[in-house]
Amino acid sequence: MKHLMQLFLALSAFLISTQISIAANLQVVKTLDGRAVYCQDDRDEQMMKGNKAVSVNVASFQNLTQDLADIELQIRFVKCSDASWHLDSNPTSETYTTISLDDGNEVEVTTTYEQFKLIITDDENQVLIQKALTGAESSGQELINFQVPQSILALGVNVTILAVTEFFSSDRTPSEGKHLVNFGSFRLHSK
Repeated sequence: MKHLMQLFLALSAFLISTQISIAANLQVVKTLDGRAVYCQDDRDEQMMKGNKAVSVNVASFQNLTQDLADIELQIRFVKCSDASWHLDSNPTSETYTTISLDDGNEVEVTTTYEQFKLIITDDENQVLIQKALTGAESSGQELINFQVPQSILALGVNVTILAVTEFFSSDRTPSEGKHLVNFGSFRLHSK
């Protein structure tokens, strides 16, 4: 029942009503594969290793005119610690040790993140805004302010970064891979 309630709350978080002036405390957090994640008392913090998370919440919403709305989004890179989300103090890199699936030995993994980007689309998937998140890349968070027509029913918010991962075996031999990672699409419904 607890998981069903969490699923309901996660789905409800995607529905934001302009009639109630979008709640400032609404927050959806996702990991690199686009899954919504939760930070709970019983959560194993080891599970978060190798998985950066990003939160998108509506900081403010204001109807400017009958046809135009002003929205401010807060983008934060976060980690789960002590059953609550905390700003990631090092959003551009991460180092941890894991067990290799190939030989069962410990492998040190270092991932650096760069080219943080935000893409906002309308309900027809047309790009409205494409912006480098330079503030988030340096401090872990950024406020984005933009205006949209009231006629738009939903906004898609995508956060992408380029990840460079190096694996070091016990003899410190590196193996590197570059790939674009996507935190998934956050849908903000306005009506």
